[in-house]
Amino acid sequence: MSWLAVAPSPFRGWIRWVPRSWPGARRPNFDLVSRHIRWPDESAPADTPLPADAPRGPGLVYLPPLMTSRRAEARALRERLAQAGCGVVEQLLVEPAGEAVAGGELWIDPLDAWLAGGAAPEWAAAALAGTAGARISIAFPLVAGLTPAGEELAGWLAAAAGLAPAAVVGVPAELSPFDRRRIVEALGERSFDAVFHGHPPSEGDLARRVAALGLRTLPPRPPIATLPPRAARNRELAGALWEAAELALRLEGAEAESAALFAAARRLESTPLDVAALGREGNLTVVDWLTPPARAVVEPLIAGGPSERLAELRRRWRGEGAR
Repeated sequence: MSWLAVAPSPFRGWIRWVPRSWPGARRPNFDLVSRHIRWPDESAPADTPLPADAPRGPGLVYLPPLMTSRRAEARALRERLAQAGCGVVEQLLVEPAGEAVAGGELWIDPLDAWLAGGAAPEWAAAALAGTAGARISIAFPLVAGLTPAGEELAGWLAAAAGLAPAAVVGVPAELSPFDRRRIVEALGERSFDAVFHGHPPSEGDLARRVAALGLRTLPPRPPIATLPPRAARNRELAGALWEAAELALRLEGAEAESAALFAAARRLESTPLDVAALGREGNLTVVDWLTPPARAVVEPLIAGGPSERLAELRRRWRGEGAR
């Protein structure tokens, strides 16, 4: 099996499947799922074969950055995955004269530009030229000493806003001492203290700055067109639970509530029951694993209205406070 399953999370672009092995790109890039920097000389060899099979179940498949010379192989892989009923999201390296990727779900990030001392307008112009017709989301890696701060960060966020992204998400990086040493080598020794002892912007701080620009702080969950209606309804409800669990944990440290929401989301992803139909018929009590915190999130959605609990968490994450 060439794929690893991960829990779908809005903070990881709703990705469900990641490749076990993937060829290295020629420039550093940020892995959205592992939150690690992929250095070209530390990644799998550039001639590593792409997966020849498809995941065992439906869900969004993540394709990390790839060398331009292998983009035809990536297109063929996307087609195979689509035929197998999987959604596909590709992460793209932003290149000044790169090949445009028309259509699809794309993630981009400015990590490589930051390491090279690039400027926000040039990065945004290259990104716009390379993503024609695609729906893009942007990950801002949160790295001490590397992620811009203050007015410089404002400039990068303004450039990102000009790309009309589906969302801009701050992603805390998981760094080893080796990673920090590589960052210092790229930026110069004057950055040592900031990289090794500084603090990056927090997820919440970045989310509030993104929301102030009128942008989404989390991406919507892409639909899987091949799912049968029952599974699609359950998946939509599960998505609300995943998001509520992540936000409650970040905003309130509500470990017990979040654990219940995570558990219910996992069950909803796999149950053969039509939970929405049971709710509309007034029989939701037969779903004994749908705990009170989970029911508070999904019952209003089943009834056709908004989930006030989820809406409150979203408002607070955007810095708007409860209403």
